[in-house]
Amino acid sequence: MPRDDFTGPVVRSIADRAGHRCSNPNCRAATSGPRLDETKSLNVGVAAHITAAASGGPRYAAQIGATERSGIANAIWLCQNCAKLIDNDEERFTVEMIRAWKLVAEDYALNIIGKSIPQPTQPTIHDKWVGSGYIENAGIPERLLKEGYRIQWIFAEEETNYLEFKGWEMVVHTDNQGEKWHLKWLQPDHPYIVLMKHKIGA
Repeated sequence: MPRDDFTGPVVRSIADRAGHRCSNPNCRAATSGPRLDETKSLNVGVAAHITAAASGGPRYAAQIGATERSGIANAIWLCQNCAKLIDNDEERFTVEMIRAWKLVAEDYALNIIGKSIPQPTQPTIHDKWVGSGYIENAGIPERLLKEGYRIQWIFAEEETNYLEFKGWEMVVHTDNQGEKWHLKWLQPDHPYIVLMKHKIGA
């Protein structure tokens, strides 16, 4: 069966929209750079199919047509390692999760346009995708309550309003290895929600 591959313009567009970085929130590897020959460049990124390009492939969706299957809405920009990763474990890397990766990566790429690179002394905070019971198991609610905060899961599309207008801020959790994480949770009927905190009485 023929594959519904992406055209050159779709590949270039999806790479640009991700800022030429892998869209996996636990990777974010740069995917392009200079070669020794100054007229050429290196690329280790790929436009990966969210639902497979052909029947029998990972996450294949028989109900969509060739145009949609090869369209930009079905593409995500990944490094070669992560592209192989999602196709080798399709039960773990679901369509919903990959679409959430894409949404977050493009939102991040938009928000850093024209902004300086953080100084090395600033801690790097990654996105951590967790299950619904993770925060209780990690003791996060109890700790934040003692610090005078209340917490709430907030839908991603409402996050900016809460940050800018309602005095909330994203929870930053430090794990046992000292890594700092923004906690995010996928829901079947929504791309993702984020854990936020608000000072009690503020």
